[in-house]
Amino acid sequence: MPIVQLKPHENAFYALARKIVKELEVIVLCEGRTDAEVLKAIIKKLELPDINMGVTDCEGVPAIREITSYIATLSQISKKIKVIGVIIDADEYDYEQRARSVMNSLKSSGVPVKELNAVDENLFDIKNGKFPILILVSGIRDLPLKAIL
Repeated sequence: MPIVQLKPHENAFYALARKIVKELEVIVLCEGRTDAEVLKAIIKKLELPDINMGVTDCEGVPAIREITSYIATLSQISKKIKVIGVIIDADEYDYEQRARSVMNSLKSSGVPVKELNAVDENLFDIKNGKFPILILVSGIRDLPLKAIL
C-alpha cells in the first residue's frame, strides 16, 4: 500500500484546512480564473463590509465539482462558514441542469444535501442543513448564435 506523506506546512494543506474550519465565513468556488478575477474586482469596487471570504479558481468543470465536495465536507465542522458559493458556466446545459449536476456531485460524495431551489433564473440554493450552497450558473441562453463545429 502506498503511503502519502502529508507535510501540511510545505503543501499548505494545514493552512488551508485551518482557514476553512476556523476563519472563513464565505467560500466562493469559481469554475475559471476569469470568473474569480471578475468576482474579486466587483467585491473590491463595491467596498463590501469586512467578511472573511475565500475565492478560488477551480480550473474547470470536473475540478469544481470535486473541490466543491471537499470544501463542503470540510466546512461541516466549521462554526464560521455561513455560505458556500459556486460560479459555473452553463455551457450547453440549461441553468437548472447545471446546478443539479453540482448537487448530484455533492450527493455522490456523501455531502448531506437535501433539495435544490431556484432563487432566480440562474441562481440556485442547495439546502444541506448547516449552511446554504449557492450556485450561480453563468451564461446567456437567449443569444441567437449557432455553435460552430
